[in-house]
Amino acid sequence: MEFSVRHRQNLPSGTVISNQAFVEFDFAGDLLQHPAPKERPWINTIDAGPPTSRVAELPAVTNQARLVVQWNGQDDTNGSGVAGYDVFVSDNNGPWTLWQNNSTNTSGLFPALSGHTYAFYSVARDNKPRRCRMPQLWCCCPNSESR
Repeated sequence: MEFSVRHRQNLPSGTVISNQAFVEFDFAGDLLQHPAPKERPWINTIDAGPPTSRVAELPAVTNQARLVVQWNGQDDTNGSGVAGYDVFVSDNNGPWTLWQNNSTNTSGLFPALSGHTYAFYSVARDNKPRRCRMPQLWCCCPNSESR
């Protein structure tokens, strides 16, 4: 036997939906003498919105060979919480490449090359799992005279 239940549309995050079903076989006799098992109900909690994420502002120019890149994020109120982040980097306006994959960290040291321009963005993933949209970008240019 199988059944499914659909929730109402537009329920806010944190809404709890519980469901329980019982099966009684005809050959078991009187229902009062052989009740269906009373297990706990199945519980689902709505997570309606995606998380948000951002990379912290970086200096426009730096003399550092390793950039400290920081990011953070949050899920919607009563959501399932942020599970991890993907952090992407672009070198000299090149294609975006994945630098941090499903990281639970909120910072990392990026090895920067002198004379290059880097841009970063982060994508948060919640425990549903759902990903946020591409957020604000931050760029940094290591000083070409630093090495």
